[in-house]
Amino acid sequence: MKHITDLSAIPTTVHHYPSSLKEEDAGNSPLLIFIPGNPGVIEYYKEYFESLQKNWPSLEILGISQAGHDIPTSSTNLEQFQKVFTLEDQIEHKVQIIENFLNSKHDRKLNTDLSNDNQQLVHAGTIKGRHVQDVFIMGHSVGSYMMERIVVRLLDKVNFKFIGFLTPTIIDIHKSDKGNKLFPIVKLIPSFNSLVSTFSHILKWIPERIRGFLLGQILNNPPKHAFNATSGFISKPQQIKQSLGLATEEMYVIQDDWEYFLNFSKSTRTIPKWFYFSNVDHWVNNETQKQITEKLLDESNVKVENSDHIIHSFCIQQSEEFADITINALKELYK
Repeated sequence: MKHITDLSAIPTTVHHYPSSLKEEDAGNSPLLIFIPGNPGVIEYYKEYFESLQKNWPSLEILGISQAGHDIPTSSTNLEQFQKVFTLEDQIEHKVQIIENFLNSKHDRKLNTDLSNDNQQLVHAGTIKGRHVQDVFIMGHSVGSYMMERIVVRLLDKVNFKFIGFLTPTIIDIHKSDKGNKLFPIVKLIPSFNSLVSTFSHILKWIPERIRGFLLGQILNNPPKHAFNATSGFISKPQQIKQSLGLATEEMYVIQDDWEYFLNFSKSTRTIPKWFYFSNVDHWVNNETQKQITEKLLDESNVKVENSDHIIHSFCIQQSEEFADITINALKELYK
């Protein structure tokens, strides 16, 4: 796994898992682009990505953190990193990173081809400006909402072959169990995210060993990757402010926008789609899940699954199990 830090003007952690194939052949294997949920800390998915690639070694993976979670300690102008990035900001942020990543691959391949006196630009990775590598894209939770809009903006540039919605919060998030509790609070206290983030300063005064013990008890002894991601998250006020600020906007914005969902389905009807729901999801109301599923009944290349066992935050304790489920869906729908 490689960390990439130069794909956006906004400091961003991007995890890149190269294909097991040789670089000159890697373009013949699919690229999986992953958009995380909230909090958008990509470290939560480390074990999931590793399990995916263990099952499919030639699969290239690009996992992109949400903007606002990476503040350079050496920066002399911290004010520019104090804003809360909106849903629209996050969408544009991912579009920029995906374009820059694919363009950088194209440039490297073009230089290699030209150095070998190969003038056929199709081998450089594009045909008439469209990247030819097959691309899978998946979004988790609110990442699915972002993913829909990312796909629409990149349809003419990226060769999408699979779209995955993982416990997606794309309709009426405020009607979910958690939404029913959070929405009244953020309406009553608009600065709720800033208020809560101040408490993370207190954690810095608690000895690390004691803090680690308490966190382990609260999370029920999580795997190392989840423990490290959570420990880093709760000790950084800006990350908490960003996460809760985005969650506040989600309550107001992600409601009954069925028109967008149906238009998206229509504009991407030739691309296989996978919807995976949890029946014990505290962020997706079961009635909302039912309504989404009913809207998909006439779709010919859509796979809908649900589970009483897999939870919304599968990346904490169920990474390997859900990776197996993901690989099965990919291999079934990818032709």
